[in-house]
Amino acid sequence: MPLVLPLLPLLILAHGAYPLAYQLQETPGHPQQLVAGTTFGLLLSDDDGQRWRWVCEEAVGYGTNLNPTWWVSSTGTLRGASFKGLFSSTDKGCTWSSAPEFADLPDGGQGTGVADLYGDATALFAVTGKYGVTNKVWRSTDEGGTWAELAVKSDSEFYTTVRTAPSRPQRVYVAAWWFKPSPTEALYVSDNGGDTFERIDVSAKLPQVGVGLDGGRGLARGSFYVYAVDPREPDILYAGLQQDDDPRHSFVLRSGDRGQSWAVVLDLADQLNGVVLAPNPMNLWAATSGNLYFSNDVGDAYSRFVPPTRQTCVSRFDSRLYMCGWFEVDGFAVARMSLPGAALEPVLTWPRVVDVQQCGATSKITTLCKGFFPALQATFPVTSDGGLGGGSGAGGGAGGAGGSGGGADPSPGCRCSLGGAELSLTLWLVVGRLAKAHALRRRRVHR
Repeated sequence: MPLVLPLLPLLILAHGAYPLAYQLQETPGHPQQLVAGTTFGLLLSDDDGQRWRWVCEEAVGYGTNLNPTWWVSSTGTLRGASFKGLFSSTDKGCTWSSAPEFADLPDGGQGTGVADLYGDATALFAVTGKYGVTNKVWRSTDEGGTWAELAVKSDSEFYTTVRTAPSRPQRVYVAAWWFKPSPTEALYVSDNGGDTFERIDVSAKLPQVGVGLDGGRGLARGSFYVYAVDPREPDILYAGLQQDDDPRHSFVLRSGDRGQSWAVVLDLADQLNGVVLAPNPMNLWAATSGNLYFSNDVGDAYSRFVPPTRQTCVSRFDSRLYMCGWFEVDGFAVARMSLPGAALEPVLTWPRVVDVQQCGATSKITTLCKGFFPALQATFPVTSDGGLGGGSGAGGGAGGAGGSGGGADPSPGCRCSLGGAELSLTLWLVVGRLAKAHALRRRRVHR
């Protein structure tokens, strides 16, 4: 029986959102223990992605319509950073607490929340980026148990991202921007682990890009992020800028002199979601709301990696590269590739989400999430051929621009498991637009 359009919202919403993964983390020292951030909550696996268990948003406490940044320590402590605050669990997601430094104030005033959470072997850093509060940069030396404010703070700057240099951990970069009366961009640089910072006004240092719809040129302007630092050279870093005005492109930017000058290495029509670097040989991977791009020599030649073919993310741990995809088209929600270019291996597919996390009888996982789980499973789409997507999934390594590099391209159609309803390609194009809109809603929510 054909599916009628009024049922579409019910079909595509997995616990309030279209089912997508947007982040994958390995537990340091235990790479088989995986953490996946999704649009419907947190997923945990302790067997290298063969089975996943769900922690619903209500159990964590950050609410719906937010995609927190997740971090996991070598001891398994979980931390989720969102504009609602910083949430932590030390018992594999069964119970959660909120860090008071980032929560709403006792008198009803709004808290700063957390815009980004980033850790290395020496410290864990957090930055805030919300309108109407004093935004700050924070550091923890006990894996997020306690937090100390650093010198950088302002009520007229958003702090978007923080990164450290792998070859020099005491080098810390913090990206900042502000939007009125016109966008301004800045980079804060520390050479002592965050004890002190130098502010670099990068607005006048940004490159010329296309501005307006008439083919004009002007300085790049918009929301500014620092995404990656060269693993060998602490002065080389890669940033992203989401253009504030038409044509609203995203740019991957490179600086070879600690932020004093910038060049465009990638001009994208999609929203940029992240950039990672992979050494030996040096590769750059850039994930957007529609594609994944790579460069073999971090040069001027970039190719589109296929799959994934929809909303993407990218992360790297040692020689393992993870990427997000659109399950019903690509055959995976998250896949893994061993660098420099082995075949893709599906790591997260929706049929592998087997249950909620196993917790005690009084845990919110048991009292709340378990009751939601059957409805969640019913909204999961299946692969284009109606299969479970737990096997080989998409094909092998990079095939260059527009090529898959192995395996058959999946059909764009899809059959979804809600009463056997069949969705036509036209209807799935509508779904695709809604999924992309869902991804784009994350842009500048602090405004």
